[in-house]
Amino acid sequence: MRCNRYGLGHVMGLIMQARTTTQSSGLPPWFRDRAQLKRLAKVLSREVRSDDLPSVAAEATYHSLFAIPAMLLVFAALAALVNLVTDFPISAHLRTIIFRSAPGEARTLLASMVEDAVTRVGARGASFGIVSASVIALWSGSNGVLTLVKAFNRAYDVEETRPRLGMRLRTIGLTLLGIVMITTTFTLFVFGHDLGMWLLDRLDLNSRFWIMWQLGRWLLSAVLIIFFLAVLYYVGPNVAQSFRWISPGSIAAALTWFLTLLAIKLYLLVADPGLTYGAFSGVILLMSLLYLTALAFVFGAEINAVLERRYDPATVRDLANHPEKLDRPEDVVEAEQHAAAYRQREG
Repeated sequence: MRCNRYGLGHVMGLIMQARTTTQSSGLPPWFRDRAQLKRLAKVLSREVRSDDLPSVAAEATYHSLFAIPAMLLVFAALAALVNLVTDFPISAHLRTIIFRSAPGEARTLLASMVEDAVTRVGARGASFGIVSASVIALWSGSNGVLTLVKAFNRAYDVEETRPRLGMRLRTIGLTLLGIVMITTTFTLFVFGHDLGMWLLDRLDLNSRFWIMWQLGRWLLSAVLIIFFLAVLYYVGPNVAQSFRWISPGSIAAALTWFLTLLAIKLYLLVADPGLTYGAFSGVILLMSLLYLTALAFVFGAEINAVLERRYDPATVRDLANHPEKLDRPEDVVEAEQHAAAYRQREG
């Protein structure tokens, strides 16, 4: 009966106190002001056009393409290793997907890569080819991430002033994190149903686990992608940031990426790209997916940049106190104006 101690007046007092705290906590006007939201949308549209997002996405796609063959070999080796350590037939499922979905010209090549990986791992021999493929995938992928970092800097109108070696190590770390997160997400997407059935059988679980698994794998996939984007947006640009301010761009980019996957899946259900592109259909689809992925990631950074340069205290102070980072004199003036507006707004 402890809750009876709190009367209606006390509850209303708590609500008013929470409202006052929210309004004084630096909550930006665009959460409450529709006119301000429209102005920010116009600024975002102008920044997207001026930063030439399609060209940046195309450059990132070009660098990422070199990592794909090596990543496929590494993924096939990991599938064979899982097959060896457990009795979950991930290699068999991978072969089924290849023969069901891959274009005829690429089907034989992909199937032979899986077979070769299974043979090497099954022999328990350390494969120099797999190790070298991992290095190639990491290095080529880091070039793509470096292109994205340059695009993030362009979104914030800053130049790269960090040491080159440190930047290379940073992009390699981000690439490694991205490979782990995207591979896990891909596994949950493609093999999640079969993996859930295997766990249900192996651990003798009930139907409640199956329902939780089906919901949890989609939720986990979204969380992994949003987490990866948040780290990418936080570590990538050459600006100081508050971690909570990268959430809008992370959520928008993740949502755009998932919608892209859904659109491609629907396209494959209603159309046959082989009739249009022939032997190049698989390559065209892969390039389209990489291009749209890069476009979504850079678009998320543009959203963060528009908001943070106005409302994030860490970014506002950093750009105002370090004008040497900024590209142009007008960017320095704009940073000083944002800092003055922030000081006036916060009192």
